[in-house]
Formats: sequence, C-alpha cells, structure tokens
Amino acid sequence: MIDLKDVSYKEILCKYNNTDFERLCNHKKVKNLEDVFNIYKDYQGKERVMLDRDFHRLFKRLKITNLKDGKPNVYEIDSYSDDSLYYNDMLNKGNILIFDTPTSKVSHTYDDVKKMKISDIKYDISHCMINGHSYLEFICNRIGGEKLLIIQRALNNYVAQIERQALLTDDRNINLFTYQKAEKVKVISDMIGDLILYLIDNSSELLWGQLNEFRYNLYKSSIHNNLLKDREIREAIIEYISNYVTLEEAYNLLNDKKILKRFIVR
Repeated sequence: MIDLKDVSYKEILCKYNNTDFERLCNHKKVKNLEDVFNIYKDYQGKERVMLDRDFHRLFKRLKITNLKDGKPNVYEIDSYSDDSLYYNDMLNKGNILIFDTPTSKVSHTYDDVKKMKISDIKYDISHCMINGHSYLEFICNRIGGEKLLIIQRALNNYVAQIERQALLTDDRNINLFTYQKAEKVKVISDMIGDLILYLIDNSSELLWGQLNEFRYNLYKSSIHNNLLKDREIREAIIEYISNYVTLEEAYNLLNDKKILKRFIVR
C-alpha cells in the first residue's frame, strides 16, 4: 500500500513554481506529499481552486493504485551519524558515485544522474510517484530496475566515505569528500598496477561492473602498457579508489587488503 509519506512532494509542487503555495511549502520544509497535503488543508490562497482539483485527481489515482495492491518503489539510503554532514550532499554531484566501468566509454545510462546533486538523488530514489513508480526513474532516462539498486549501493558507499572523512577533521564547512584528495591520488598512483592486479585476481564483480575475460584482459593490459586506453583505465580506477578511502587507508592499501575489498562485490 502506498502512503502519502512515500510520495514525493514534487508530484504536486512541480506545477506551482514561483507561487505563494510553493513558497509556503518551502518555508515549512516539506519532506513528502503528506506534508504538502497538511499545508493545503488550511490554505486559502489564490491557488486553492487549482489545488482542490489537483489533490482530487491525485487521491483518485492513489485509490486506484492501492486497490491494485500498489507498492512504493522506494530505496532506503543510510543516514549520517551527524546531521551536519548532510551539507556535503549539496556540494557533490552524481558524477562521483561508482557505477560506470572504466573499460567502456559507450554507456550513457547514468548521464542524467551524474548531473544531479547528491541531495536530490537521495531524495528522488527514496520517494515515489502517486502510482508507486520510482520518482528517480521518472525523471531520469534509462534508469530502472537493477540500475536503481546500483545507485542505492553507490549512495550508501558515498555516505560511508563521508563518515570516514568526517573523522579526520572538525571542519564542517568544507567538502569532506574532496578533503586530502590530491595527496591520495599521488599515493595511489604509485601503486596502481599492484592494486588493479589484486582487484582483478580476487573478484568476479567490482563495484563498477562484472569481470569477464575481455575486461580482465583490458585491466591487465592497463598495468603494463601505456596506450590511451590503458591510461584512461588506470586514471579511472585511481579516481574511484582515491574517492573512497582516507589518506591513511591509501598508504595502507597494499598491507591491508580489507580496504581493497571495499571495491569488490564478489
């Protein structure tokens, strides 16, 4: 059964841009359609007639969906231990999440997600439309099914990294995700061949994709060769690893393989 708490507030507010009703909802910091509905019940502004019509239509659709035993297609994202860490979600975009394989530049599956702020991705994947369909799937092309699970995993890995980085400094006015990034890249670049070899020899699937024979050979080639494709693969993996370890962990990657297992699915 779909509850108003599951439904994105955007289902209705997207029609009321730059209106008094939208400004009131923003001021009240609505989190879902239930919050919007509670404001609407006492609202007597000039948008009232349109709101009556739109909520009538929404509730009619909701009733039909629930009669069909509708289920909300929503995905839970891990919370932070400290609310101040949510500030980082406004600073970072989906292009720092891990879901693209470095061995292919053809796929554009996640292009729309990469342009979004982390805060928006988190919200849209954890809320649905009135018919129960994922809101993120609704606004992004090529996203659905297994891809939503991959995005959920990528977001939870991001949350875990922010938590790790937060232990390194008391400053909450910086982008923790990029904290000490240059130093990490330098350390990891010096050992990238050994890191790639460990990852491909000890997995059948990495966070950025399954490992078949073709991809294995591409990764192996990138260790020993210096063609453009080899450099691109190395640079992509350096980027992934440096983004999801701390500086101390970067120094210990070859000694503590538990850190590298963070990037192995199976």
